[in-house]
Amino acid sequence: IMQMFWVDKALRMKQELFDHRVTTALRAVVNGLSDLKYDAIYPELHRQGEYCRFSDNNFLRFVNKQQFDSLVGKSLVALDIDQEFAYGVYQKASGEFILGDPGIYSENLKSSKYFVSLDCLDNEHSIVLMIYFPYQASFIFQQMRLWIFLSGIFMVLVMAGFSFSVYSWLRQKKLESMKSDFVNNMTHEFKTPIATISLSSEMLLKQEVYKDEQ
Repeated sequence: IMQMFWVDKALRMKQELFDHRVTTALRAVVNGLSDLKYDAIYPELHRQGEYCRFSDNNFLRFVNKQQFDSLVGKSLVALDIDQEFAYGVYQKASGEFILGDPGIYSENLKSSKYFVSLDCLDNEHSIVLMIYFPYQASFIFQQMRLWIFLSGIFMVLVMAGFSFSVYSWLRQKKLESMKSDFVNNMTHEFKTPIATISLSSEMLLKQEVYKDEQ
């Protein structure tokens, strides 16, 4: 139970760390998009480190799919999240994905817990960047495989030791029972002839018996 508890706790910690990394990556994507938008609107100015404060509302005017794919991919890889993912920019008004390639994961994206608002990049339309990892569970499990393997080995050793102890105890108990039965049987076997000899000896000690030659 203790081993299962610690493994479960470690898995939860890995999940929380993964969630934090994804959230950080999504924020990095927003900042990157803000940079692209700033450069598209004010190419002659230098960035001042302020994001999401632009009045221009045409989100698709300053970004294309190739740029978006590259930005999302680099943001995830920078945080050691190197696995398959699906993303999409969802427009709430139309109920459609206006950017990205959700494919078969469109419904999964809509219910994904990993999302970030892009309203600061498009003031007229409420848009959300959503991301989904189809193999998230296996990814976290692979990171935990050494822990799980060592925990499994430890549990096997503990169970083997306990089983051997119980087996040894039962074997000792059986040997003790066999010894008791043997002693009891031998005692019984010895008592019978000893009793016969004792009775005969007592009879021979009697004068009337001793004088009777027959």
